[in-house]
Amino acid sequence: MQLGDPTTDERDQRSPLDEALDDAEQALTTMISLLEAGNLDPLSNEQTISWWQRFETFRNKLPLVDHGLITHGEASDLPRKCCSSTMIQFLVRVLQLSHGEAAARVHAAAALGERTSMVGEGLEPLLPQLAALQREGVVSTEKLCRYHHTHFLQKGLDLPDQHRRVTGMDPPRWIDSDQRPQVNARIRRQ
Repeated sequence: MQLGDPTTDERDQRSPLDEALDDAEQALTTMISLLEAGNLDPLSNEQTISWWQRFETFRNKLPLVDHGLITHGEASDLPRKCCSSTMIQFLVRVLQLSHGEAAARVHAAAALGERTSMVGEGLEPLLPQLAALQREGVVSTEKLCRYHHTHFLQKGLDLPDQHRRVTGMDPPRWIDSDQRPQVNARIRRQ
């Protein structure tokens, strides 16, 4: 049995989230099957682009699930209960993410996710306008990361203390796609 595997009793008691995830997984499987069966062929170029843009909007909303899971996990002290000292270490261990990907998800949740005050009151995200754009599916994760890096690091702002430093890792230097490949390679080696 792996960490997170449901027990027999837990499998019998399905939550609305379990059912919603099953529905989403089934819908995605159906969508992939339709695509593989050639269902894009009858569409015009405009219809294909329109469908693709709708799918991208859907994809851009998926990090909202991470934000909710991370916020809940931190509030319930889930990492410590599972022998991890931080949420980042927990995500690396349980989801087998890279350290950088886990850190990016935790930092995004801290900046764009719903927050709670020490007395339990709901607070807006640190970046409310950007969080609203993400909720609408308007911006991609890549754009959010670039904005977050620029806004927080270059303007001297910082995340809350628990997200300030990732042990042994400085914030990543984003590579501008407009830069020359030689410059990108040099930045990657640093």
